Amino acid sequence: MARYLMKSCFYFLLLFSAACYAAPPADAVIEVARPDGIPQFAYPSAAERHGEEGLVVLKMRVLADGSTNEVIVFKSSGSQLLDSAALKSAMGIRFFPAKNKSGIHIDSSVLLPVQYKLLPEKSK
Repeated sequence: MARYLMKSCFYFLLLFSAACYAAPPADAVIEVARPDGIPQFAYPSAAERHGEEGLVVLKMRVLADGSTNEVIVFKSSGSQLLDSAALKSAMGIRFFPAKNKSGIHIDSSVLLPVQYKLLPEKSK
């Protein structure tokens, strides 16, 4: 029984390894989606007054036509004001869509970091 079990585990591992190293499927992303231009994110005035800074990482679903249909906060900055501002600003971003091996535009997901950093005050 133990010998059979070890043999079964070996074949399972062999099949699992082969699946992991198989060629990518035809619709695999070869060229990732990228923003069409430099995205602009406004600093919320309330967050600026309170001295809030942080990094928001957005996860965006980019469709084959370059539009986005879903944007979520993947990693919060810790500030609701900054997270909301990043989400709001990201809704209108257009992308050059991802391409597959055949050069066809496909849907994909991207992570977009948004860094909110206050400029040092000028000394008088």
